Amino acid sequence: MRIFRWGKIIAEAGQLALSVDELERQQSVNITDHRLIRLGYRIEGGFIGNHDRTTGIPITVHISACQKNLPLLMSGLIETNRLLNNSSYDAVLTYANSDRLWFCVCSSI
Repeated sequence: MRIFRWGKIIAEAGQLALSVDELERQQSVNITDHRLIRLGYRIEGGFIGNHDRTTGIPITVHISACQKNLPLLMSGLIETNRLLNNSSYDAVLTYANSDRLWFCVCSSI
């Protein structure tokens, strides 16, 4: 079902101006079970990866931006999105690039 929600959000690409509120709305559409997720920007460090089963050592797949830098990074993302929307760049590609970063910014409790 999550892939259908993701597709719905992508289908809406370019229809609404990108903003923090819009990103949080998209996040809540895509992640319907909020028990383990705090919507919005991360307030702690982020880790995407696995742990070695024997040693427990983290095997990092992605290194997240420092949480204190997220508001500045996201304002830059939103401004870039605005500039791209006012150009001839494809709206679906603009959204796909924006949402990929947003996914890395969201928080888990």
